[in-house]
Amino acid sequence: MSRSFRLEEQSSLFLRDNSLGPSFETAATEFRYPSGEVEPRSEGYDEYFDPPLEGKYECPICLLGLREPVQTSCGHRFCRGCIVRSIRDAGPKCPVDNEPLRESQLYPDNFAKREMMDQGVFCRMKKQQGCTWKGKLGKLEEHLNNCDFVDVKCPKGCGKEMQRKDLKEHLEKDCPNRTIPCKHCKKDIKWNELEDHYGECPKFPVKCDSCKKENIPRGEFQEHLDKECTAVEMKCPFYFVGCSFEGKRLAVVAHVTKEIATHTMDMAKKFGELMATGSGSNNMGEQGNGGGARRSRGGAQAFPREQASQEGYLHDLSSRTQTQREELDELRSKVAELNNIIHHMERQLEETRMRQERPIQELTLRFNRYETKLSEVEGRLCNGSYIWKIDNYRQCRQDALSGVMTAIHSPSFHTSLYGYKLCMRINLNGVDSGVGKHVALFVHMMQGDYDSILEWPFTGRIALSILDQSDGAEYRHHISETLVAQA
Repeated sequence: MSRSFRLEEQSSLFLRDNSLGPSFETAATEFRYPSGEVEPRSEGYDEYFDPPLEGKYECPICLLGLREPVQTSCGHRFCRGCIVRSIRDAGPKCPVDNEPLRESQLYPDNFAKREMMDQGVFCRMKKQQGCTWKGKLGKLEEHLNNCDFVDVKCPKGCGKEMQRKDLKEHLEKDCPNRTIPCKHCKKDIKWNELEDHYGECPKFPVKCDSCKKENIPRGEFQEHLDKECTAVEMKCPFYFVGCSFEGKRLAVVAHVTKEIATHTMDMAKKFGELMATGSGSNNMGEQGNGGGARRSRGGAQAFPREQASQEGYLHDLSSRTQTQREELDELRSKVAELNNIIHHMERQLEETRMRQERPIQELTLRFNRYETKLSEVEGRLCNGSYIWKIDNYRQCRQDALSGVMTAIHSPSFHTSLYGYKLCMRINLNGVDSGVGKHVALFVHMMQGDYDSILEWPFTGRIALSILDQSDGAEYRHHISETLVAQA
């Protein structure tokens, strides 16, 4: 006799969104194995199937479409994640007929998997955003990765979310982190850093304050000052022959043009002086030994002084180089010593970590077991009156709207200390025709430790209430419904 009782058909309540009030919060519970390993939810597919999913493709545990279906030795089909959790949580038995069942007796049902992947589904964005895509379940993820109506985050890191179809326009016009080419140097620059870039761009046009010329590339401005600017102050290029004229470049050009004859005569005079100096130093016979000796003695006296000065400089430079080399060797020795100390400390830290790792793992496993036991005890002590306080409602509501997590299950609880084991399920965005307009609330029977001493099928009455948490008791309006299970 089956001991699994499904109340979905009779107990589904559709309530308007705003009846919950802003403080009605919910959170998905996380399954934790006794070993401490946390497994993400792997319940069945909660998609918009068209045509509606046949019962043979529904998991008896999560009541959703089979995900990674397996078949038991007693012939029942389950989602792999659902039945593995059931065996580890409730014991090695089938939750449908209580036949003994171990994990080694679960066999992948590839036929059912192929059948599930061939089921027709609508896009998750059909109800909220109007996506018209319809295809096989096996192609749904591929479609969602390209669906124009799915919300995506800006890849440039500005933090804004939008539908995929709006992403291109956002990247081109709105994103503060978008890159655009500089109109001067053509380099890609972030939009919000463009003004800073203009302050240092080598191709940015600048104006010369001296000659008032405009549109000079910043990188060529110095060359303009050196070679082109007509207003820059400069010396006459014939200053080396004694011309002392100074003025703006335009005036210097006019001066050179006007004084060609003068500059030519000055250059000829300077050249003559140089020639005379060279001839006098080499004409030893004409000048006699006296004059030559005087010049030689003068040169000989100057040369040792200059040589001595250079030798002193080189000696000083050599001394400083040797001092710096010694300081460098000392620094290298200290760095090597510090490296040895660091390596020793790293080894000590690694040894300490390895010694503490196992006790930490054992404490973590023990804590997880206590946490599981505490949750089970709390569920048994509710004595048939269970209050499900749900946290972070807004985020869970958004997850339901976007299709990330459409169904949330409460922790398990018992009608009495040794009574029936139940749990609740809520779809914050509704199901079937109520999607987007209502909240759907269900009650599920679960396999308990004392099912063998209870009466089956379950024939009790279940009262469900959604509590209005508005300020002021006179304004509160609770919503209640009584479910009667029929044999």
